[in-house]
Amino acid sequence: MNEFQIALYVGEADEVNKRISDHFKSKDWWTDFVIFISKDTNLTKSHVRYLEKKLYNISNEKTTLIDLKNNSNPTGSKLPISEMDDMDEFLEKIIFMLKNLGIINLEKIEVQEISLDKDNIFYLDLTKNRIDENNNKLQAKLQITNDGYRLLKGSFIEKEERPSFKKHIYYPLRKQFETNKYMQDSKYDGCSILIQDIDVRSPSAAASIVKNRATNGPKEWKLQDGTTLDEFQLNSQS
Repeated sequence: MNEFQIALYVGEADEVNKRISDHFKSKDWWTDFVIFISKDTNLTKSHVRYLEKKLYNISNEKTTLIDLKNNSNPTGSKLPISEMDDMDEFLEKIIFMLKNLGIINLEKIEVQEISLDKDNIFYLDLTKNRIDENNNKLQAKLQITNDGYRLLKGSFIEKEERPSFKKHIYYPLRKQFETNKYMQDSKYDGCSILIQDIDVRSPSAAASIVKNRATNGPKEWKLQDGTTLDEFQLNSQS
């Protein structure tokens, strides 16, 4: 598992003890498990498969934060609307408990939660002093969130890949950005542009994605006044 992602497996079972035993024998990456059960017999196999599918989809949408270890996409199940509503409420409780127990945050973070104030945006200049038609530097933009960092839509991204970067811990994450088409060609040579906000757990991961090479994020992300990210966070703690 890479340090910027949480390894996660989502599954359902009739015999939980046997499933856990099987996982111990076949998977060497995991250390903890969480089991959710019904307090009565009202939770049927169809209900459980519906919840499994929902949790899988939520986790699969957070590809920059979660390394989903499922080998296949759960089939899920079709439920009457009234039962879907009950299961969605059950799902909300699962997500609430996982977050508040400090295990994993599967909540959807709305972009509107963070105001796009220039005073809380960190900038990263691209290499080779790339500039636009007005002689402004092409930059990437980052904000701090409650759960990590957000690389902002409209950030410019370097296309050129350093050969040494292929062995770096953040290289697979960069390739995920390309595979998932989070960026598209810009009008500037050698640069792509991010087409949606993306959450990451590390400022160095975000910086390495932008520059397509190993990058010290806390030192290179800066506010408009030149304050580095690590200086800002140090001052915030004092």
